[in-house]
Amino acid sequence: MTVPSTFVHASRDFERFLLDARDELGLGTTHQSYAAVLAVLVTFRAMK
Repeated sequence: MTVPSTFVHASRDFERFLLDARDELGLGTTHQSYAAVLAVLVTFRAMK
């Protein structure tokens, strides 16, 4: 069974986003950039 193209494109886009975040934040890995992005999103959500 193949993966729908929507999921493939979303995965690629998210990986690119994490790579951009990693580079802009000066981090070493995409795991670190994911944690940083998650922290920002959770913080802004809490500020509602």
